[in-house]
Amino acid sequence: MTIEDIMDAAPHLMIGMGTIRTPQDVQDSIDAGVAFLVSPGAGPALLSAIRDCGAPAARRNVFDDLSRY
Repeated sequence: MTIEDIMDAAPHLMIGMGTIRTPQDVQDSIDAGVAFLVSPGAGPALLSAIRDCGAPAARRNVFDDLSRY
């Protein structure tokens, strides 16, 4: 099943893509029509690709969660 299949089957859902690690991942995800991107971290090239595509994106650092303990 592809992202496109999921979006066709459930148009009421907001579908995103993760784990985005490369600029090509960004382009492939946007081409598939996802609403948002999620990345575990990003260097300058990936950040630039995400910013340029215009889709909402989130980056989460697992160590942020661990700092509470």
